[in-house]
Amino acid sequence: MEWKNELLFVLLFAAVLFLSNLWGYDLWAPDEPKFAEISREMLETGNWIVPHDNGWIYTDKPPLLFWLISTFSLLTGRISSFQARLPSALAGIGAVAATYIFALKCFGRKTALLSSLILSTSFLFFDKARTAQTDMLLTFFILISFLFFYLSRGEPIHRRRYLIFFYLSLALGTLAKGPLGFIIPIGVILIFLASVGEMKRVREIFLTDGLSLFLLIVGGWVVAATIAGKGEYSVFAALDRHLIERFSEGIHHRQPLYYFLKTFPLDFLPWSLFLPAALALLFSKLRSVERKEAAFLLCWVFFVFVLFSFSREKRNLYILPLFPAASIMVGYLFSVILSEGEESIPSRLASAFNYFLSGLLIICGSFIPVAAWIKAREYLFPASLLGAVIIVSSFIIFWFTWKEGWLKGLNFSYFPLFFGTGLLLPMISLRFYPDFFFPVLLMGVLLIIGSLFITLELRKGFGFRTLIAILLTISSFYLAAVFFAYPVLDDYKSAKSFSIRIASTVRDHLKQGERLPIYKRYRSAYVFYSRIYLDLILSEEAFKNVMSSSERKFCLIEQNDLNEISEKLELPLYRIHSEGVGHRSMILVSNQP
Repeated sequence: MEWKNELLFVLLFAAVLFLSNLWGYDLWAPDEPKFAEISREMLETGNWIVPHDNGWIYTDKPPLLFWLISTFSLLTGRISSFQARLPSALAGIGAVAATYIFALKCFGRKTALLSSLILSTSFLFFDKARTAQTDMLLTFFILISFLFFYLSRGEPIHRRRYLIFFYLSLALGTLAKGPLGFIIPIGVILIFLASVGEMKRVREIFLTDGLSLFLLIVGGWVVAATIAGKGEYSVFAALDRHLIERFSEGIHHRQPLYYFLKTFPLDFLPWSLFLPAALALLFSKLRSVERKEAAFLLCWVFFVFVLFSFSREKRNLYILPLFPAASIMVGYLFSVILSEGEESIPSRLASAFNYFLSGLLIICGSFIPVAAWIKAREYLFPASLLGAVIIVSSFIIFWFTWKEGWLKGLNFSYFPLFFGTGLLLPMISLRFYPDFFFPVLLMGVLLIIGSLFITLELRKGFGFRTLIAILLTISSFYLAAVFFAYPVLDDYKSAKSFSIRIASTVRDHLKQGERLPIYKRYRSAYVFYSRIYLDLILSEEAFKNVMSSSERKFCLIEQNDLNEISEKLELPLYRIHSEGVGHRSMILVSNQP
């Protein structure tokens, strides 16, 4: 199979995973309906320069995602789940293709094919390629900038052309999610050049035409937004709050320094088990012919991981831009094993990691039921089963590592993990979430069948067929989830039905231009699905003034806030509608029955 045919296969594989049933479930709070609402207002008002949410100027994110969603919605004049998620899905497919090309240039076809398939099936990347958020766009443009930087080094005759595209990628990445669009690529490149002793080549990157193009695109929008905002929109004030303040102090998601050490191994499943061996392999290549390629991947992962670790504000999706690098690392590991055998990998370090992982899993498996006993005894049974699965996996890793080497130790751990999870998920669903039982049962059956398939292949020895078995198991699990489980999750994660009931109740009672009050916590989802603007009330006094009116008034309020305010204010409040949206219980109250 030629590389072009492989690339086409990879594109089709990613398209099936990322586009399947993208339209089949609602936009889930908080981010998806917020970005859809901003795009809807962009379409309605014709103001494509300054984003608005609920009629208010929105400064959290630059406009690229909103431009794309609005553009995809021009023909229909409305924004659907499919149109809102399409930019992320296309960016995800593009990132998979770019990963293939980057790995092809660095390590060859086998690594390229494996890396792109690994990226497509890593959990968080798959999830964010199907979510209306800015992070997949940022990841795509960062990856593209690295690709053009690498091409500019390898083909001096075309350097200027590649650097033009490099600066274009920086500009579009900046319009996707702010300064991170150029901070990450420039930071990684500078560390890489320093690590390989090529700091003198920094001047080759600075291209007057490219820098002018960057300033024209980004600066053009900044100037236009400042003028169109008429003093209400300040890009620099937004940078201060949403970049500097988030990094130095944190706003919504303060997390400890080690946060990503907890989240990344889970988010990169099922491939994270192989990362330590991949890192060991790359470090061993720092003195080989491929030393610069290995150094670039290591600098890429190091810079992104450390940058966000030192930020006070942390979410697991912030380090999504390192997923392509991690996928290439694991893809290169498998390529070397398939070509040269397990003996070509630094086995001492890989085995040491397996023993460490085995001990860590025993501790975690023992702790889970204890934690359930202390915190939530109703979950003790499933917690005990999960702990048992983890402990069995730890013993399998230890035994096979000791008897047959680190590779079989890791691969045979997939059997208890997949088989145990396949049994556990339906049992938990039947007991606690019966509405999810049948889709979860299907997902569990697929994991069990996959675990048996993987084990049969492993008994013949580790090979390409083993990787195919893992890929098919994960892909079928994901597709079962998006076709059967995700639509059921609408009852828990979507504000659509609640918003429609709100609109049918209050619309006739609102005067022209009047907004529906919401107490303390604004949520875009209610605006997007009800098509009614909200008036944010921040104080108990303001709430009392609204609800003391002689006319019939309504207000959206969370259950906890309602309980608190009912104890302090002697007001007749009547529950009209209530519904849980995510972890929040929202109530529509009125001053009249």
